[in-house]
Amino acid sequence: MTELMLSLEQLEKEKGISKDVIIDSIEKGICDAYNKYYGKNENASVQMNRETGEMNVFAAKTVVENVEDNAIEISLENARMISPQYNIGDTVSVSVTLRQLMPEILLFRR
Repeated sequence: MTELMLSLEQLEKEKGISKDVIIDSIEKGICDAYNKYYGKNENASVQMNRETGEMNVFAAKTVVENVEDNAIEISLENARMISPQYNIGDTVSVSVTLRQLMPEILLFRR
């Protein structure tokens, strides 16, 4: 178990706040920060493993022929690298690493 999960369990015991409520708040906060930074509404989703603390951030992107906005669009060529079944107009869920995301968000907040 990670230090984060141990800390959440300790908070749950000491403060009586459900670990699930804390995790939901963390997921929402990261999602809100992503959407605020990129100026998009509900473009991202965050999933945190309740056992390990591992987080995954996904951005929903529309498959297009020519990308004009990297935050919400993905080229057909790149989408087909994920799965050859994607076509123009489909929505692709693209993984965004926290390492990529956090420095950008921290810089944005200054």
